[in-house]
Amino acid sequence: MKRIALITAVLMAGAAHAEMAIVKPPHMPPGFRIMQTARGPVMATAQGMTIYKQLPKGRAAKQVEVTGECVFQCPSEWPPLKAPDDAKPVGDFTIVTINGVRQWAYKNIPLETFAFDRKPGDTLGDDTHDFNGPRVPIGEAAWLESDVPAEKPAAAPPIPVGLPPEITVRATTGNIRVFADMNGMTLYACAPCGESWTPLAAGALARTGGDWSVLARADGTRQWAYKKQAAYTFAGDKKPGDVAGARPLIEYQAGWPEAVTIAETEMGPVYAEKVSGKTLYYQGYNHRAYQFLGFNGGPFSNCANACAEVMPPLLAAADAKPVGEWWLFTRPDGTRQWAFRGNPVYTYRDDAPGRHKASYMGRLWTEVLANVP
Repeated sequence: MKRIALITAVLMAGAAHAEMAIVKPPHMPPGFRIMQTARGPVMATAQGMTIYKQLPKGRAAKQVEVTGECVFQCPSEWPPLKAPDDAKPVGDFTIVTINGVRQWAYKNIPLETFAFDRKPGDTLGDDTHDFNGPRVPIGEAAWLESDVPAEKPAAAPPIPVGLPPEITVRATTGNIRVFADMNGMTLYACAPCGESWTPLAAGALARTGGDWSVLARADGTRQWAYKKQAAYTFAGDKKPGDVAGARPLIEYQAGWPEAVTIAETEMGPVYAEKVSGKTLYYQGYNHRAYQFLGFNGGPFSNCANACAEVMPPLLAAADAKPVGEWWLFTRPDGTRQWAFRGNPVYTYRDDAPGRHKASYMGRLWTEVLANVP
């Protein structure tokens, strides 16, 4: 319990916090209510006890290594949220029967309470993944979803086919796709070019096709060109995917929001808030989205109230549009938040530019790396 007390103290640090207002309460079964907690607004029972979604079977083994004795993962500690005999489905809320017990479910996901929540507003079940290094709970984080669907950008176009055999496409920092040679080294246009630049040689049988053409060099050799720009590799690139030179030959670039930039940290390049330079985070594990938080098919507000004082959400302007891998979704209070690959992103109050302190906090906050395909 010391671990829970420590994390709760971190979230509750500082002055009194403003509660997130609910613009449009979701359609819920009779007896359900919205409860404000330090974590944010949650769906709760008539008695105010937080409702949790059950972790899908098989996900724990695939996502993290679960070790140690059962502490907060025993089924007896996650009582099913029973449905009365006369209960009827309401919207996305349905009734399932598990082991002979009629139980509420949301989008076919069984709902539960947590035996260690002692009073209305407790969300201790949200911290159980911190135990036994780590242990994933059957119930997931306290939650309240927005009824507004996430805004998603158009999908990136497919990598073109029919490229010359000496040329490939590789994703690099910011998930920009650049042309590369067969060794994965980025190709560039350069002017002027010095000794650090090596022409991309074209074979004797190479032929012009699409945006690629063959140039005859003054020394009698042949060189590939993209849109009439001679293609080179750069000696400053040390490994495949590096883009140390100027003017890379870009195959596709969707970009990222105006509010976002790329910053360097000891972990490598990360996405950061442009104004403050602070690293952006989502709730994840080993730099992968923590799927337990959004497995029902979309992002939702999982950090508000005191949590949002520690981890401020990266809010979007009213006229913002989704771009590249960046989505937009509406929080329950009507504000809009940026999400990377469908996962809401936040900064950390005590960070400085180039730092990533939240990675070492008790929760699974993970910096959003800009160089992970």
